[in-house]
Amino acid sequence: MVTFLFAFFLLSQALVAKQLKESQFENIPTLQNTTKNSSKKKRIIFLDFYNQSKKREYKWIEKSIGNSIEENISKKYKFIKIDAKIWHQYATKNNYRPNDFFDQGKISKMGVELKADGIIYGKFFVSKQQKLIITGKILSVATDEILASKTGTSEVTQKMFLISDKISNYLALNIKSLFVPSNFGAAIRSTALPGWGQFYKGRTKFGYAWSIGLGTSFLTSSILSGIFFYKQANLNDVILRYQNSIGNEDLPALFKEALEMRQSLVSFKNITQVSWIIFSGLYLLNIIDAFIFDGNYSNDVVSFDLNLSNTIVGNSIFLNKPETKIEVIARMRF
Repeated sequence: MVTFLFAFFLLSQALVAKQLKESQFENIPTLQNTTKNSSKKKRIIFLDFYNQSKKREYKWIEKSIGNSIEENISKKYKFIKIDAKIWHQYATKNNYRPNDFFDQGKISKMGVELKADGIIYGKFFVSKQQKLIITGKILSVATDEILASKTGTSEVTQKMFLISDKISNYLALNIKSLFVPSNFGAAIRSTALPGWGQFYKGRTKFGYAWSIGLGTSFLTSSILSGIFFYKQANLNDVILRYQNSIGNEDLPALFKEALEMRQSLVSFKNITQVSWIIFSGLYLLNIIDAFIFDGNYSNDVVSFDLNLSNTIVGNSIFLNKPETKIEVIARMRF
């Protein structure tokens, strides 16, 4: 049993090391805004929103939401935007159809291939009743998890600009977990594999410290447990010899030997229990440490005081990119 537990712990630590290695993505030379520390910044893909209704007069929505989200989060976080040409080339090479840009599986695969950390994507549809339905999502490539999702519905009037902007702001506000790891997520990881939560938060040195420390503690406790069971088996053997003794056995000597072995076993049992208590305490502290303490995110975060408010003139909301509302209305000829 002890051997099995020890093997399992060694395997868990190997997985932690593998997790750390895989998180160190190589830099992509074709990315925009590359800086000296760019390898540490999050890489994000802003996909065009899938035009499910295929109506060309609403084609402006495909890029406007992504551009609005990009503008909002660039004021708060530092990141590298993967150029549209790169993911367009990937999609063309892999025969992606328009609806594939709302397929989480294919989008996630694209993110892995292009070494992205997150993907902003979505779709919109105009019904026969002239209702505009927009859905936007944020995908974490590392965990293949949807970090945020928002759906809005509006009539095809000026109100649709409100829905578009609300979804943009919602996704921008909820992209925090892509840049700043959650405390709960770190605690869960360190519960499963000691040190993983620290690696998840970018606290590499502490991750190694907890991983090695708990590994050493577990190994020590396991060895002590093995010695304890060995001593216990020897004591049982002496007791069995005493109980089944025949005429030529020295009963007083066997009794004395059994008594000494029992006293030694009791002392060793206390040492083993203390060792496991220390391991349990360290294991708990590892979880608390992962939950409470954060890493240094200054490379990713610009400011936490950003107020993602809309620019409103009267009852109108102006989209900064790629067109203003007036330009869109003029082109659509409402």
